[in-house]
This record gives sequence, C-alpha cells and structure tokens, in this order.
Amino acid sequence: MKLFITAFVFVMCVFQSAAASFNDDFIKVGAISTRIADVNGLKLQGTNLEGRKQFGHWFGLMQWSQQADSLSETAFYDATVDESDYINEPFKLTFDFNRYSVGLGRYVSLSEQTQLDFSALYGKMVFKLSLNEFAERNQTNTLNLNIQLRHFITAQIELNAGLSYERFSDNFADNSLVYRLGAEYYFAQSWSLSVYFRNVGSASFSSEALSVSANNDKEDYYRDLALMLGYRF
Repeated sequence: MKLFITAFVFVMCVFQSAAASFNDDFIKVGAISTRIADVNGLKLQGTNLEGRKQFGHWFGLMQWSQQADSLSETAFYDATVDESDYINEPFKLTFDFNRYSVGLGRYVSLSEQTQLDFSALYGKMVFKLSLNEFAERNQTNTLNLNIQLRHFITAQIELNAGLSYERFSDNFADNSLVYRLGAEYYFAQSWSLSVYFRNVGSASFSSEALSVSANNDKEDYYRDLALMLGYRF
C-alpha cells in the first residue's frame, strides 16, 4: 500500500498539468469484478453504477452494483459405514452479491488541478447463496468514511487515490481499512473512461454470511476492479 501511495505522489510531482476543471455532476456505468478471499473459486462479475451531483462545495453521491458467479462440481463420498458404496452427486453453487449506498460529501480545492474529497456513505450489502435446492440470504448495513485525492496530470487524464474506513453491522465482518486507486481519461467534452482498484483489508466474513469453507491460507480481503464509462452533464 505504501508503494502505491508513493508512486502516486511521485507521478503528481513529476507531471505538469494543463489547465483542467473538475465537473462533479456525472453518472457512470460499467463492469465490476470482485474476489472474496474466504470464498474459494468464485469471481463475482456484474454491473456497477455510480452517480454524483454537486451543490456548491457539497455533493451527493450514490453507488450500486449487482454481481454473481457459479460453480459446478461433482462430490464423491462413501454413503455406507461397513461397505464401500461411493456416490457421485453433482452440485451447483450460485453466489449473488448486491451492494448499494448513498452519501454526502464536501470537497476542498487545493489548486486548479488538485482536489480533496471527504464523504460518508450509508448502504447495504446483500448476499444470496444457492446450493442445488438450498438457498440462504444474508445482509448487512455498511458505513463508509472516505477521503480521496484527485489530480489532473494533463488536461484529459486524472489520477485519484483514496482511503476509507468501512464498518459492517451485526458482527457480519471485521471493520476494514480500504484503499482505492484509479485513473480517468476524458476523451470528449462530456465523456470519460475510468478504471479503479479497491482493496478491503481485514474483512473476514462470518460463517453466517458465507456458508462455504474458508481458505485460511490467504489474507482476508475482498477486492474490486471496475471499468466505467462516464457522462458529465
């Protein structure tokens, strides 16, 4: 994490930006992929939607995503005690992961090319696990406190980096420290293409939330990677 932040600061110091302005009235839609360390073999993919509306130095924002993945395997087990009677039983594991949040923030202009954002978002995570005929649904409320630094390295390219504290309700998971790295390319007056990587550390989900075996060999986390098309109005 220190390496990412050091590299980001170095890039901002080396490049000289052309005059650029922040337009924070936007809507973005795109694809998102998430990996959860406690869940073996699943790569959750789906749709991500973000929006932001500015009111003076304040802004409102919303985020929504819907993702899913599935695994199909065949289980081999001995159904008897005294004799070897192995049964092959196919199973399909389907995992749905939905998130949404709304919030309020305030920005501080450090220069024409640099802006610092502070925001708080309240939302919900919903997990649904299906195994053949069995289905279980769990959810938790979330609170995110965020700080983000945005900087134009040219008139068309913005780099951003942020830190967040993410809190889960009902002992659903450990509260987490989050870092986020992103870039955005403004290829037209109102259109942009952006990518971001988001890493949530120390997010060990409870067995009640995920009824699958944990992989204790990995560091507890979940990671988002998103590619978004944005329209500014």
